[in-house]
Amino acid sequence: MKVEILYDGACPFCDDYVRYQRLAARVEEVILIDARVHRDEVLARGLSLAEFEDGMVVIVDGEPHRGAAAVHQLSILSEPPGRWWVRGVAWVSRSSAAARLLYPVLRWGRRLALVLLGVPRFPRD
Repeated sequence: MKVEILYDGACPFCDDYVRYQRLAARVEEVILIDARVHRDEVLARGLSLAEFEDGMVVIVDGEPHRGAAAVHQLSILSEPPGRWWVRGVAWVSRSSAAARLLYPVLRWGRRLALVLLGVPRFPRD
């Protein structure tokens, strides 16, 4: 199984979340792609940079999952993460319904963190 995670590397929560998932034990290949750094690769995949304002994209064996579905996929494919807050989000997100309820809070926290850090938003296409 191959898992590609496209995310906003400027967001400290997103960066922590994808880096502290324990996927390597359960999947053959994990590829992390920071959408801010690898814009051309993101666009070449047919994705819009504006999508990353609403969340990450996780591609599992060629099938894309966005936002809450992406967080849910990571949680069911991962062993319990080491960081307490990542472990908590992963535990709650094992249920797709709970992931859908939690995701707006995560997205709001991401936006607030980026504003406080002075990181510009992704361009709208």
